[in-house]
Amino acid sequence: MFNFKIKTMENYKVIESNNLIDLQKSVNKLIEKDWIPIGGITIHGPEIGPVWIYYQTLIKKDIIN
Repeated sequence: MFNFKIKTMENYKVIESNNLIDLQKSVNKLIEKDWIPIGGITIHGPEIGPVWIYYQTLIKKDIIN
């Protein structure tokens, strides 16, 4: 189990994309910069239509105890 000490929102990000591949690329770039995904992705879509929005939260690696 992790303890998180998030002092500012600069240590916490929520990435949003309407394309899963683009989300993956954005998250991978942040992982290379010492960000860590927390939890799984969240998917939100309308009741009607094919538009989906994907979200991933990340924290800065240096804030994990």
